[in-house]
Amino acid sequence: MQMKRLMAGTLAAMTAGATLAMGAFGIANLGDYVTTSDGSLASPIIVVGDGSGSSGAGIVKDVLGAADIAAAVAGYATTTTTGGASGASVTVTGGAQLDTPNQKLYLYDTIDNATQTLTSNELPTLLASGTVSTNDGDYDYDQFIELGNVTIEFSKSSEDIDPVPMILVGTTKSDGAYKTKVVFSKALNFSDTDTPGEALTLFGTEYTISSESTNSKVVLFGAGQSVTLSEGDETVVSIGGTSYTIKLLGVSSPTAGDTAIVQVNDVSDEVIEEASRKIGGLNIYAKDVFYLGKESQVSSATLQLGSQKLILEDTKEVKITIGSDDTTIDNTHVSIAGTNDISSITVATAAQDSDTDHVAVDTPFVDPVYGGFQLEFGGMVPAADSTSIETIDFNVGGDDDATVQFADDRGNSKTLSFAHNTDGNLVLKDSGSDQIYNFEGAVAREKDYIMVDSGDFGHLFEVTEIDPSSLTDTGEVSLKDVFSGATITKVIPKAYTNATWVIDGQTYYVNITDKTVDEVIITWGTGSNIADIGSVLTVFPTIETAKGALIALVDDILVSNVSGLAVGDSLELPGGETVALTENKSAALTGLSPGKVQANFMVDWINETVGQKLNITVEIPDSQGNLTTPGVLIIEEEDNDDQKHAILVYTEYDSANTEIQWTRPRFTNAAASGSDTLESDNKVRSGRDEYGSTYAYDTDPDQNAVTVTYPDYQSFAIIAIGTDPVFSVGELALQTAVKLTAPVSKIASEVNADAPGADLILVGGPCANSVTAAVMGVATTYPECAVPFEGLTKGIVAEYTDAFTDASKALVVAGVTADDTRSLAAGVMAGTFAVNE
Repeated sequence: MQMKRLMAGTLAAMTAGATLAMGAFGIANLGDYVTTSDGSLASPIIVVGDGSGSSGAGIVKDVLGAADIAAAVAGYATTTTTGGASGASVTVTGGAQLDTPNQKLYLYDTIDNATQTLTSNELPTLLASGTVSTNDGDYDYDQFIELGNVTIEFSKSSEDIDPVPMILVGTTKSDGAYKTKVVFSKALNFSDTDTPGEALTLFGTEYTISSESTNSKVVLFGAGQSVTLSEGDETVVSIGGTSYTIKLLGVSSPTAGDTAIVQVNDVSDEVIEEASRKIGGLNIYAKDVFYLGKESQVSSATLQLGSQKLILEDTKEVKITIGSDDTTIDNTHVSIAGTNDISSITVATAAQDSDTDHVAVDTPFVDPVYGGFQLEFGGMVPAADSTSIETIDFNVGGDDDATVQFADDRGNSKTLSFAHNTDGNLVLKDSGSDQIYNFEGAVAREKDYIMVDSGDFGHLFEVTEIDPSSLTDTGEVSLKDVFSGATITKVIPKAYTNATWVIDGQTYYVNITDKTVDEVIITWGTGSNIADIGSVLTVFPTIETAKGALIALVDDILVSNVSGLAVGDSLELPGGETVALTENKSAALTGLSPGKVQANFMVDWINETVGQKLNITVEIPDSQGNLTTPGVLIIEEEDNDDQKHAILVYTEYDSANTEIQWTRPRFTNAAASGSDTLESDNKVRSGRDEYGSTYAYDTDPDQNAVTVTYPDYQSFAIIAIGTDPVFSVGELALQTAVKLTAPVSKIASEVNADAPGADLILVGGPCANSVTAAVMGVATTYPECAVPFEGLTKGIVAEYTDAFTDASKALVVAGVTADDTRSLAAGVMAGTFAVNE
């Protein structure tokens, strides 16, 4: 050890090799001493003396101060994760999101569930207000996009694709994906001779009003390319990838109006001002024609080449001419409002056919009318490859065993063999035919398994030892946590058959029956006692997964002679629902409370004179009857509707009754889930529900296989409308508390004084704590151990950064008296005190 010799009587000598911590000399954070690794606390170790020093009598106060600091350390023991309840942040450029900060869009929502109308506030350029200027004055107008009542679903639509989340736009024009709406501040007379030729910009495209317009039919020209030519001039343009030579042959002024004589390649024709004509396969609109009669003047014309001719006629579908193509845009509907003049123009837009009736990732819905914007689906968050997604795998272990693999909330991953073929029956047993009990109060033997979940601290324990006590010897019960591999043991006092056992801070009652084969009963919860379940019987206990789902192993439970079960008692079902047993009954438990798991259960209960008999099982969704074979109920967290839904994955015999196999999973949220066969592999069926849980059911293996993915938070859709929406998704970093599962405090004799392997917080001075004495370089005996405190009235808080060979550091919290030590410990917790005083 590197020793530090201090000179008595001076503060400078006392702090040689140390850095003053906290207080007026620079406040350090207690969190600087806290590090975590793999979800566990790695440091600090909090060290108190072992009572062997000169101040052994004050050790109790040191222990209390250490306990205070340990409590504060727990507040800094966090690990960084992504996702969780806060989900992810989404930003969109080139468009406006359809969700809001307070209302996300989920699978099976309609796209107008959060936002009903987009305005210039959301899309300042695309939906900018404008003005039509005529000789009669200015007519201001505003633009809006009203979202339709179309749904986000898990579907293939009618395409030969794998099922994915998508927006089903549909082909029903009365609803439509959206409606575009132009509203004039005062009604505009489109039939007036002053209106044609005026410009307006609608939904990102610039148009000129045609003289063909009336107050029930609006005809607009949108420019492709615009050129101004003098008589005799020509130019070459490329429209739609085709090259055209355009020449203005001449300009005339017949009675019908000024006219441009235009040649396109080798074809020529006349175009009247503010009208269009197709010449040489190219649509040309004569925006302005300038006829100058004098020989000294040169006439000219401004031509819009490749222009769109857009016809919006009340109660009709939109018609459009682009180049040489005249098209009716199917499944659109125009509504023109106004008593005489036009006050608004509304166009409802749906998909034109079944090939374009959905919007998926990389498959936007481009507006077919104005063409200046699109409806874009950015996918679901979290994405399939996100670290916020966990996987639960269901496989087999030979002909007779089914397995499930997942990680629990403590970070332990395990493959459980839980369904077994025993003499032609599928039962809840491991591959060695050892029983798995999934209800409270079960009578278990060595090698059997017991599931418990008091206080939501779920465990699957294997009973590794049952040793009854005797009049002369203690007994014990040992349980092995199947996920962590750790074994815990409870000693049974002499001459006792029972004991109280605290696990995870929860009280359990253990009772041993000394028979030919020793047995143990474990009970917990409201009113429970030794071999007595109390007033609430827990069935299907759960284990929490890494991302927050609850896993229950389920089957057809038969519980006989449950001690203490009576009328007025209750069943506690997975997810926290409690149901009273009011009478002898055979009934389905349906329509359970909001916030509880929306799975249905079938209960048969007989309150017999000599005992009780209870049979309870899960109802299989989709009217598949009651579960009679082992399965797994995956219970989701509460969703946006304040409900908890679930997925049931269960086993069955194959058609020849020779081997166990998996059947297709079922969602309890039947109204908001969907499934379909993959086009890429017709032996795989995929399903997804509103929460975002997704399964893949593969019938290619002989006994089938299932994979379920579960998100850390309810998945939501990102959807936008704009010129070219681009999504950026960032999952939020969260600080999650680390459960302290190992001791954080030690006595001095338990610490390696050369290389402790962790940073230390040393509570107590060198007279009480030998590690403090070694770090400060003084003896543990009086009066030498008091030397560092000469001239001080309260004590020392100092950090030593070179005290150990493994680069660990030490924070000394030492008072002049034991009371002072505890007071300084309180200051360390708060970070506010004066040091070395």
